[in-house]
Amino acid sequence: MLPEDIAKYVVGVIPAAGVANRLGPLPCSKELIPIGLQRDGGTGELSTRAVAQYLLDKFRLAGIRKTLILIRSGKWDIPAYFADGSRYGMHVSYMIPRYLYGPPFSVDQAYPYLENKIVALGFPDILFSEDRAFGLLIDKLTQSDADVVHGVD
Repeated sequence: MLPEDIAKYVVGVIPAAGVANRLGPLPCSKELIPIGLQRDGGTGELSTRAVAQYLLDKFRLAGIRKTLILIRSGKWDIPAYFADGSRYGMHVSYMIPRYLYGPPFSVDQAYPYLENKIVALGFPDILFSEDRAFGLLIDKLTQSDADVVHGVD
């Protein structure tokens, strides 16, 4: 868990503006494809988990409380599903980048919202095992002279 003095400067960023052409027709955005099950803490009912929920969980476990999801126009199922993020213990905001040439361009357009922040970038369709990944990476970043720290599972 990040110390509060550092956590307030960290923003999770999720590029989710792609069209997933290689997957063929899908009934939802690829970030919402159901993978696994979860039990509702209040009712005990089982429901499916969207693939991007795993990334939000990793952010939350690291103490990241703000996430910006970059979506393209038409992917309204993503904000409908994640809403304001309160269900996941964080604040979630959305941005529609103008230039959709790939994640680097999308993230660059978010710069006005990320200036002077530590950016924890994660891809919503890549699963990894280390629950402490973002915490470890941010610790390494803040304890070194590095501008970027990259993790590979």
